[in-house]
Amino acid sequence: MATHTPVDSVIVCIPFPFRPDVAGYQQETEWMYWQTFHGRKMVNGYSGYFPGAFLDLKLSMAEFPAPESIHRLRGLGVDYCVVKRDSIFAEPTWRLAARDCLLEPAFHDDAAQMDIYRLMAMGANPP
Repeated sequence: MATHTPVDSVIVCIPFPFRPDVAGYQQETEWMYWQTFHGRKMVNGYSGYFPGAFLDLKLSMAEFPAPESIHRLRGLGVDYCVVKRDSIFAEPTWRLAARDCLLEPAFHDDAAQMDIYRLMAMGANPP
């Protein structure tokens, strides 16, 4: 992230937590830890308080990469999606980026098993 995205980038890390227990938020804790190194703003994360806007986003992210979820992320100013390859979201995200103009592959990290996608601007034309 630190070397492949602009400093002012806003990211979302996928998968979002869906289980309401401590184990469900383990991945989120790791995302937040790594954020201390790359320094990019994240729309996900957690604390002792879950505002309504976060809960709405969380519901929307259950359907990622559905166009509605991507439009919601755009509305929040998200520039990049970081997707774990071992998540259920990896293949649908890759397929969408291969055929649509909503997402564009930006960087692949084979060591970390993560793929980073750029959210395309509204009205962007595929290459």
